[in-house]
Amino acid sequence: MRTRFLIIHNPVAGMRRRWMLRTVCQKLQEHGASFTIVPAYDVETDRRLAQQAVQSDDYDAVVAAGGDSTVRGIASGLVGAKLPLGVIPIGTGNVLAHEIGIRRGPGEVARCLVEGPSISVRGARANQEPFYLMASAGFDARVLLRLDVKWKRRLGKFAYLWPTIRELMEPVRSFEATIDGATHRCSWLIVAKAQRYAGPFIVVRDQNLLSHGFHAIVVKTESRLGLIRAIVAIGLERLGQTEHVDVLPCHRVQIADEQDVTMQFDGEPFEACQMELSLDDELLQLIVPEEFAARAQLQLAA
Repeated sequence: MRTRFLIIHNPVAGMRRRWMLRTVCQKLQEHGASFTIVPAYDVETDRRLAQQAVQSDDYDAVVAAGGDSTVRGIASGLVGAKLPLGVIPIGTGNVLAHEIGIRRGPGEVARCLVEGPSISVRGARANQEPFYLMASAGFDARVLLRLDVKWKRRLGKFAYLWPTIRELMEPVRSFEATIDGATHRCSWLIVAKAQRYAGPFIVVRDQNLLSHGFHAIVVKTESRLGLIRAIVAIGLERLGQTEHVDVLPCHRVQIADEQDVTMQFDGEPFEACQMELSLDDELLQLIVPEEFAARAQLQLAA
């Protein structure tokens, strides 16, 4: 049973869901737990605070109260350590929360943090920067660059609509990616470490957090209509059945010597001329609901 928590909170994430954080903290107190809440506005601060928690030995877990980029930052400071990561999902997409089946009720979130089992999760690296859910290049990463954070705080997922329309108005741009040694031309590339993308939408059913590899979703279309079809297919969870889309199991992805290739890792934009994605050698301890831990045990035993 865990009773000492460091909660790292992104104050600008999920401003409409602050009641969730307050209520979870109340429920933690009802379980006899104590907690310290500290604010963090960026990945580097998330990482530093998590590393300090590991060194202090004052806590039973570090909790990310924010979205997936907050989770990524804190996880990067806990990878390789015994101190587990818990999640209070108050971001916009909350892909990890959907992935492991965290229920939305504050009481259930608090109980999971206190009593939930922890499992070992192998993340991934992009130019040595850790990520745990997905990396992508091209279309959606450029949408993220156009996103107005102030509108995201007010409107949530609806804030993505206008930057998506604006990006669709631009000429379709393509680039080359090398996937397990084979070259592919794509306008949009998603490298999935988990099943889900953009919240609850399942893009690859054969992929999950415990998989020893990725699935690369290669969108090859050179038309705006093709991109729209891919977006709709994500919502319908039929991406693998869409024309000009290939879904490929893989272990290594490289993007090299290309200009204007914007990427994102777990919902955070990143720009680099060259990129190499591979599995991480170190493990993260992640607090999960009992149901997910049971499924994970069955998968490992298979």
